[in-house]
Amino acid sequence: MLWTSSRRSRTQRSGPPRYRRAERVRLAARALGDTTYDRLLADVAPADLIKAEVYPLCWDEPDALEWGADGNDGLNRFFGAAAAADDAVLVWLD
Repeated sequence: MLWTSSRRSRTQRSGPPRYRRAERVRLAARALGDTTYDRLLADVAPADLIKAEVYPLCWDEPDALEWGADGNDGLNRFFGAAAAADDAVLVWLD
């Protein structure tokens, strides 16, 4: 999961929290479950992340793209559990 740099203005951020109904959570859980972290990064270059000022701004370090692997696994487990429980999810990216 990637976040924008805190140096960006408030208007450039993702906006207010968003409510995702259970059917959308199930759809997200399936999509996340079908996408490995390696596949997610297949078309991502560190230079692109630096240019876009994607947090944590350390993309020029060796193995920097592995930074999000644990978070990605946790995100998959979270959405999988929410989908299994037929729960909705509140999403807020800041």
